[in-house]
Amino acid sequence: MSDDELTQVQNGIDEQLETIKIGWLRLATADFEPEQRKRIRDGITSNEDQLMDLLERKLALRRK
Repeated sequence: MSDDELTQVQNGIDEQLETIKIGWLRLATADFEPEQRKRIRDGITSNEDQLMDLLERKLALRRK
């Protein structure tokens, strides 16, 4: 396991978590048209998928 690689993955995880948090805060604190809300939710879902990929990669790196 490379410490640099693990650090990069953790930074990606932190970024995805922040992006997801911002998306949910936008939905919770502002009025949007239904189509716009759906686009924001779709973006959150995409970020959650990327987060899961990063978490799986982190787990694989730790197992090495």
